[in-house]
Amino acid sequence: MVLDNDAALSSLESQLGYQFQNREILKLALTHRSAGYPNNERLEYLGDAVLGYVIAEYLFKQGYSEDQMSLMRANFVKRDTLADIARGMNLGRSIVLGAGARKDGGHDRNSILADTLEAIIGAVHVDGGMDSGILVINNLFIRGNSDRFLNVDKDSKTTLQELLQGMGFSLPRYIVIDESGPAHKRRFKVRCDITELNLSFESLGGSRKEAEQRAAGNLIDMVKERG
Repeated sequence: MVLDNDAALSSLESQLGYQFQNREILKLALTHRSAGYPNNERLEYLGDAVLGYVIAEYLFKQGYSEDQMSLMRANFVKRDTLADIARGMNLGRSIVLGAGARKDGGHDRNSILADTLEAIIGAVHVDGGMDSGILVINNLFIRGNSDRFLNVDKDSKTTLQELLQGMGFSLPRYIVIDESGPAHKRRFKVRCDITELNLSFESLGGSRKEAEQRAAGNLIDMVKERG
């Protein structure tokens, strides 16, 4: 994709249900770090936070318990969910990659698709504020899609454990690497390590349990790819 192609950008905006006031922010959101600097890493960080908040608020309003919200939120925001939605938008063709990432099939890699979608959500928030972010997240994640994310048969930690056991590997290890914030609003950063596969993933959550579930959920697809 050529980022100055107004028709291509308009098509993406149509799928988001949001028209950017400043398209330079959208272009930045589509620029992977392999393409150099500036890139979308800061927008990705912001988008992850916005998405987590909006989904948590949505689940809270539905009346779910804390444990239910933790499981469902992890299901909404895990890497394979984001990548699946990105593929449905044909987002891969719009991502700007460096030569190495293009050669390695980066346009269809789960991690790149998921990160870019989070960056776009961050870009919408910067461009149009929280209400615009809520609108886009509702369009992409909730409207017509929520049932498949709400029906959680097994939590991510159990799924990951069973997957590893079935492949003959040891259980994952969860390590709290940071705690921050006041007592009533703690934030936990947890790393999940799968030593035998040399895989790790760090996630944030409002509780240790939530952070562990998010880390496990993001590692499931990575383990499947190794299998």
